[in-house]
Amino acid sequence: MPQLPSPPATPAERWAWLRAEQARYWGEPSQAGDQLPATLALFEQLKQEAPSEFGVALVAHLVCLLDEELQGQTTAPLLAIGLGWTELGLGASYRIYLLAKSCHLHAFIGEVEQAALLLARLTDLNAEAATAPEDRAHYQIALAACLCVKQETQREIECLLAASALYQEAAYPGPWVVALTDLALAYRRQGDFERRLQASQAAVKFSVQQRRWAEACNALTGVAEAFLEMGDYGQAQQAVSSASAYLARISDYARRRFEPEVLAAQAKCCAASQDFAGAAQLMQQSIAGLASLQSKNAHHARRLRELAPWLMQIGDGEGALLALEQAHAWELSDLRLSSQRALTMALEKAELHHAQVDREHAQAHAKALEHKNQALSESLQLQRDLQDELIASSRLASLGSLLAGVAHELNTPLGVALTALSSLVARGQALEQRLQQGAVSRSGLQADVLALTTGGALSLSNVERAIKLIATYKEFVAELPEPRLDLAAKEPLETLVHAAWREALGPSSALSLELDLAEPLNVASGVIHDVLVQLFQNVARHAYPPGQAGLVRVSAGRTGHQLWLSVQDQGRGIAADLLPRVFDPYVSTQFGQGRSGLGLFKAQAQVSKELKGRLSVKSAPGQGARFEIEWLQLELPAQEAPSPAQPSSP
Repeated sequence: MPQLPSPPATPAERWAWLRAEQARYWGEPSQAGDQLPATLALFEQLKQEAPSEFGVALVAHLVCLLDEELQGQTTAPLLAIGLGWTELGLGASYRIYLLAKSCHLHAFIGEVEQAALLLARLTDLNAEAATAPEDRAHYQIALAACLCVKQETQREIECLLAASALYQEAAYPGPWVVALTDLALAYRRQGDFERRLQASQAAVKFSVQQRRWAEACNALTGVAEAFLEMGDYGQAQQAVSSASAYLARISDYARRRFEPEVLAAQAKCCAASQDFAGAAQLMQQSIAGLASLQSKNAHHARRLRELAPWLMQIGDGEGALLALEQAHAWELSDLRLSSQRALTMALEKAELHHAQVDREHAQAHAKALEHKNQALSESLQLQRDLQDELIASSRLASLGSLLAGVAHELNTPLGVALTALSSLVARGQALEQRLQQGAVSRSGLQADVLALTTGGALSLSNVERAIKLIATYKEFVAELPEPRLDLAAKEPLETLVHAAWREALGPSSALSLELDLAEPLNVASGVIHDVLVQLFQNVARHAYPPGQAGLVRVSAGRTGHQLWLSVQDQGRGIAADLLPRVFDPYVSTQFGQGRSGLGLFKAQAQVSKELKGRLSVKSAPGQGARFEIEWLQLELPAQEAPSPAQPSSP
């Protein structure tokens, strides 16, 4: 292994060296790997010194190099240290970049809560008028990553388009072309093949201009797949040939990363020309390459499922079955370790199933009430068991995801604090030894005191971050509704509606209330009041633009012992992709703008747990939304109710 040159020592030498290294990197990004050893060696040296402006700049440069070498997932410790130094007031010009990279990384690996916290800090910084175009682009990239996790594809596309335009406006020399490849993937999820092709071709163009051969290779595989989806085999084959040519120009690590993608594109071209044997052989090589990279489970599963029909075409039914079994195993593993998206989808299916079972049993209970009291009691107990199971599943899924996120979030600040404290202990022990030997100079003592002070400050700031994260989790738990003890207390529904309206909107609201009661009703005062406040606030925040007049209609009635209450507006409605998830925690169209997304989650939990009922919603874009509560309210038999004139004895 060649000997590394001695790192620059003085501040002036270090800044001159860094500027030269940055210019070298921007001129030939594909050679970023050659710069890593010396840069990492200098960073290790800086970790033993006091935090500095140069240290933050070096961290930002290292993150760029690692991204270029497709090792972005290894940057978490670097980002934690760099952000810790910015919290000491250093490297302000790099703060947005480091925050955005950290947010993007946490979103990519499924740490949704940490990504959301970082995005909130980015939103505040991005609001400043003096923000540079490239910083605004970094923010849009981070927001797009969070929206991708939340499956809001259209908003993700808008952010990626804005980021690409801002990077080009700023002539940013860093690895921004990934915004275009991410844009192509988003168009693929929408089924828009033409726009996917345009985005992939733009990614190829800019990658070649910037001499980023690995990204050019990656984008060309997307071009090939888009042409195949559009039926243009010749253009697809040409794109694959170009991608293969670029493989020879990139580093060994990048070649191992992208060679499976090129092989997969070649396999699809073979399949398009009816060469299923060649297609199967190439896809098997691609899958073997993915296994050596330890890529995502979903990637393995998709390639295996593409392979299976080609094996069937060449008469290898056993191989096809084995491929499908392996794909199924990968998918099961991915399900256990899935992101919030997979968890939410599974939870939605469970809720739909239990809601149907709940409705069927509720109808059976109401009918049995007319014939036999005992039958009603048994049916109601079964209904409660089903509802308890649904609420337990929902809370365990939501809180389990939250706890996993909090554990991941705490790793970074506590890890940094532990590293800093370990360094302080070693420095203190060394100082004590020199004191005993009488070998302490004034300048050496001052350097040790400065190191201990700055290290202590770094440890303190990261411990405070961990405490804030724990406090955030406590606030979330505190906001979960607990069962009330005053369910027997009842008030006229009309009084509760007006009181909740005043509390939720206040006298200055432009919205108006219309009340339609089929008959006077007395209902559980505390629960209904709280739920109505949440529903009215949801209408005020989302149904109508601020300051616009609108109507909110509240209706209620009774069918036997079954009560129902609806809150309906005539506003903008709920988007189809958001509708199944409106009751999930942390779901809000105002994501990253100060809204917690917990209001409807708490309202549904109160209705289900305290009223043993159901809160549902119906809506379509531009046609308003209707929230409806259904629950049973049984009165005590007359002989069991205590007489007001003759109170029972204690």
